[in-house]
Amino acid sequence: MVQYTPFERFLAAARFEKVDYVPVVGAITHFYMDHLMEYQAKGIEALLDRERNIKILRYGAEVFPEVPLIFIVNPFSNILMDMLLQLDNRDAFYWGQSELRVGKIRSTEDLAKIEIPEAFSSDVSRFLLGEWKWYVDHIPPDLKKDYGYCDGLIRFDSPFDTVTENVGASEWFIKMRTEPSFVHRAMELFTEAAILGAKALARAIGEPKWVILAEDFPGMISAKHYREFVLPYHQRIFATFPQVLKLLHNDSNTTHLLDVLPECGMDIFHLGYEVNLRLAREKMGKKVALMGNIAPMGVLLRGSDEMVRQVCQEQILIGKEGGGFIFSSGGEVNQGTDPARIRLMVEYAKKFGRYNDLIA
Repeated sequence: MVQYTPFERFLAAARFEKVDYVPVVGAITHFYMDHLMEYQAKGIEALLDRERNIKILRYGAEVFPEVPLIFIVNPFSNILMDMLLQLDNRDAFYWGQSELRVGKIRSTEDLAKIEIPEAFSSDVSRFLLGEWKWYVDHIPPDLKKDYGYCDGLIRFDSPFDTVTENVGASEWFIKMRTEPSFVHRAMELFTEAAILGAKALARAIGEPKWVILAEDFPGMISAKHYREFVLPYHQRIFATFPQVLKLLHNDSNTTHLLDVLPECGMDIFHLGYEVNLRLAREKMGKKVALMGNIAPMGVLLRGSDEMVRQVCQEQILIGKEGGGFIFSSGGEVNQGTDPARIRLMVEYAKKFGRYNDLIA
């Protein structure tokens, strides 16, 4: 029987290959691990603490030995921030952090001032590139082998979410009706930049084996608007590295988009807990592997032990049918969640998620 590392099991399931049991992946970030390890650093300071991040990955392997934490160290180009720095005003935040002030796009005139720069053209982006190179070279070999950390991963900068947050969600969504040319121009510009940045990053740290695109705001628009203002741009992004595994994270309620989402070119969909897993499987079939779908707050954080068991059993039995299922929370694990509950997810995956036709 094949012996899988946790990351190999994740990759095999994502390809609809037969595995011994349903893999468990942690939708866990610094937000949770900082609290668990009682770290005080926040925001950009936390992101750039090399030794702390290695300790987080090592501690994760000790506390959750069979669970890759795939959202901790994700190399990205940061090119979209460099573009927003071209505007004279500093009336918006990047990543929602006050220490990273950037220009706010208020009009077509502002948009016209923005050009796609060379990748890593700002001090921050050059610094980040140095960090990504360091991680690729210095993450301990066992963590890289067992969990895939910085082993051929590139995360695309997020064009739709970036512009939505910058312009303001209400105004951005209104412009889809009143000024669609503005929306298309912005998406053309920021999508082209995201692709250029990812390609430059690949040249710097190595070609990817898999990629992540995280975009939550598309779940808040209609299927009609998704087809017009998101789908063609996400298709271009995922076509950048056609042979690699492509993961889309969107933990908003995308129930109304289930028919169209597979057309974006993703291989794995990390869906939100509000999406019915059975319905998602019926709609997507074997076109897309599904990753989820236990509610991070209502069940993992606040639910009773019996509720956790029941939901884990239900979701695993639904998801494992036909393969292509990765058990995870339907959204980020919240601070205060008992680590034992993450380990229970693995226990229940082994109990309820075993496949009879093991690979020999």
